[in-house]
Amino acid sequence: MEFIAETGINLERYGETGNVEVSETGSQYTFYLKLWSQPSSDAVLAIEALDTSEVSVSPSTLTFTGSNWNSPQTVILTGVDDADADGDQTTTITVFGVGGIWEGGGGISNGESLTVVTKDDDGTPLFLKDDD
Repeated sequence: MEFIAETGINLERYGETGNVEVSETGSQYTFYLKLWSQPSSDAVLAIEALDTSEVSVSPSTLTFTGSNWNSPQTVILTGVDDADADGDQTTTITVFGVGGIWEGGGGISNGESLTVVTKDDDGTPLFLKDDD
């Protein structure tokens, strides 16, 4: 997947394409980000989960410099356990530029996103019907 920033800096994600899955058992999905061109100053990216009760992101920021811009940096998504039998939950992971080189309209337009499904490990809720 290629993210094209308005600064002319291209960002690429390596890993499975499309939606990904993790589980409340703590399973992980790893992907890698790198720039396609050298930034004129440090380029900081934030990686954020919209629902941190379902999936965690590590690290939450990446910094690309003049010396590491073309080396893939690792991002790990981990399923978060809860005690709720809430079924599989879908959340969005967003990647966006932070400060510096991305300011002044030169960011990744509205962020770029990845959909993650967290598989529930608490079973299906049982509903009993009262015959009264």
